[in-house]
Amino acid sequence: MFFIIFGTRSTKHKSTKLENFTCQTCNSQDTSFISGKSKYFSIFWIPLFPLGKSATTYCSDCQTSSSAKFLKPELKPKRPIWHFTGIMLFIAFEIGNTIFILSQNMHLLN
Repeated sequence: MFFIIFGTRSTKHKSTKLENFTCQTCNSQDTSFISGKSKYFSIFWIPLFPLGKSATTYCSDCQTSSSAKFLKPELKPKRPIWHFTGIMLFIAFEIGNTIFILSQNMHLLN
C-alpha cells in the first residue's frame, strides 16, 4: 500500500523595521515594524507551490497592529524562494527526462 502525505503549512517572515512610515493610530514616525506569513501546499513535506501570504504592521509606541493590505508592494515582505522547491524539482526532472528521451532517439537513429 502506498500513502501520499500532503497538506498546507505556513512560515513566518522576519520582522523588519519600516523606514519613513507613520503609524495610522498615534502618528509616530519610524516606530513601526512589519512581519509576514506565507502559506504553501506540500507533498511529502516538500513545498510544491505557494497559496497565499499576509502581512501585519506593528507600532512599538502605541502597541497596535493592523493588516498591511494597503501598503505599497515594495514594503511588504517577499516570499521565500524555497516555497517553489517542488516546482523547481519537477521542472528539473522534466528537463532531464526530455534530454534522456532525445538521446535515446538519437541513438536509435544512428
